[in-house]
Amino acid sequence: MIALDTNMLLGIRQHKIDVLGECMELAPNARLVVPKQVLKELLQLKSKSKALEQGVVIALSELKKHHASVKTIRARNADEALEKMCKEAIIATNDRILRKKVKQLNGTTIFLKKKRLLEME
Repeated sequence: MIALDTNMLLGIRQHKIDVLGECMELAPNARLVVPKQVLKELLQLKSKSKALEQGVVIALSELKKHHASVKTIRARNADEALEKMCKEAIIATNDRILRKKVKQLNGTTIFLKKKRLLEME
């Protein structure tokens, strides 16, 4: 299972890369999931600016195209939900602080390297 963070989903438009497709190449047998908190964050960002709105629309379209599911996690926010999921899922995020926390919990992350490639560690 690959759990996606908001910043990774917005990277689809921002960096013009197939984030979800590349995640599936790094972990071919994994399924894509989005914590409910990430979905809520995305929808809140939609009204912030035209660029963010476009990014959110593209992200939601890609999630649907790749048959990503929404997962309910008991957490106060998106980062906490992703931290809780790191034992059972690879966390796809560009958030350095979250990546460090996941690493301390012996989890695996996928992140954007040099704004062009996804890497797993």
